[in-house]
Amino acid sequence: MPFDSRILISIVVGAACGIIGYTGIRGFLFFILSWIGTSLSYFVRTGWDTEKYFTSTWLLVTHDLFQGTLSFMLFWTLFYDIVHIY
Repeated sequence: MPFDSRILISIVVGAACGIIGYTGIRGFLFFILSWIGTSLSYFVRTGWDTEKYFTSTWLLVTHDLFQGTLSFMLFWTLFYDIVHIY
């Protein structure tokens, strides 16, 4: 499923934010930009005809947003603590 890649991307982006040392709004902006970038890549790969491959365009953009956000925050704080505190 293409939606599983979003969770993986959220984990990688969270780890990257933690290693870089982003805190506060910078980290969330980094996550939002990665989420938008992933959505745009789905649009481009489908030739902007998302209804042909997915049930709805809105679902394509918002599916797994909550799970992605939680995964991002978990790995963001984990890697920030490992690199910058310990």
